[in-house]
Amino acid sequence: MFNLNLRYQINDFLNYFSSFRRRMAPVVYTIYLVARIAFPLYLILYVILQRFAPAYRNVYGFFLWLLAIPAVVPLLVDFGLAFLMHRRSGNRFHDGTVSFEENGISFSTGEETEHYGYGEISEVLHSTGNMAYYLFLEHEDRKLGSQRFSFIFPERCFSRGEPGAFGPFLKEKTGLKVTEIE
Repeated sequence: MFNLNLRYQINDFLNYFSSFRRRMAPVVYTIYLVARIAFPLYLILYVILQRFAPAYRNVYGFFLWLLAIPAVVPLLVDFGLAFLMHRRSGNRFHDGTVSFEENGISFSTGEETEHYGYGEISEVLHSTGNMAYYLFLEHEDRKLGSQRFSFIFPERCFSRGEPGAFGPFLKEKTGLKVTEIE
């Protein structure tokens, strides 16, 4: 069926955050995107204004900080979270394999193997821009209770099976629509 050799890169997690911010909070994402574009342009203008109109430094500086906060803070938060997720998943799944077989999914790290049924998948997303699939599983554990997991499957990690056929395969196995996201 399909096998993946997981070799996560930090960009996989940055793309994950960006996709979900765009999907779940489009207004916040738009403000963030506008600020990221406007901030360097205003920085150039700020330098020019400092040179030719130094009397208004405080006003220019206020607007610089006003743009810097929505432009830089989310980016720093994303990098921090991506770094932590990369580190955490790298410890757990580095050199791990995922197998999608007839009856379910197996996550193997060499030390241990976890099995999940296709019925536990609650949502399947695909991003053509990021070239990745995002799967969400609702898993009932006897000890821990109900848990929700999200998995990133970059298309470059497929070692068996074509990434283009993966969406229809999951649709057939889960009965869920594979939602395209940007």
